[in-house]
Amino acid sequence: MNHLFIVIPLSTLGFLTVLQPSSAQMPNKPFVVVVESVEVEAKKKIGGVESDWEVAPAVSKFGLPDLCVIVIRRDAALEKQTSEINGKLNERFQEYSKKYPKDVGKMADAMSRDAQCKSLNAQLEKVLAKYKRQTPVADDTLKATYRFETVRIDAGDKISVCVEDKDVVGFDLAGATEITLTPEMIKSGKLEIKFGQVVSLKLSFKKAM
Repeated sequence: MNHLFIVIPLSTLGFLTVLQPSSAQMPNKPFVVVVESVEVEAKKKIGGVESDWEVAPAVSKFGLPDLCVIVIRRDAALEKQTSEINGKLNERFQEYSKKYPKDVGKMADAMSRDAQCKSLNAQLEKVLAKYKRQTPVADDTLKATYRFETVRIDAGDKISVCVEDKDVVGFDLAGATEITLTPEMIKSGKLEIKFGQVVSLKLSFKKAM
């Protein structure tokens, strides 16, 4: 599994339990990013090897992913608040990488039980509450339609977008990318992108209420 634990500009998206704060906590921005739909490749690829997204029958008898999309609005304040925590998490990640160099699953399990990692991730959850939104999880499918409102933005803002296959513990990463939102993008009202193992991610932009 492609479990991510350190929080750097793109990996911020995955390991944390996602908070869903009230709209009053969101920055006062004039537009909203709406996740319309997503589609991923039929097989996941790790190290050039293809396999089903889900290989355990107890998880999915169809071998299909449980998809969700995470969107984070990035700015200097967020990077400043998370930089120190990022460094500490990265240190723990490096330690566990050396301990389990050939077994990502065992490394992920060990980190998920690590008290310091839990504490650091709890701190990150609190910081990210104003910046991060996640769609509902769509079970056993390569395609999902959401029409789900996420973060508030304005022209010139950067957002990180991540598509994950949610597992019972952790996740598999289908793809992650960062986008600078231009006035033209927002004016057009929609955007379709492809990245990683994501065949299509459709976003739209509308005025915030």
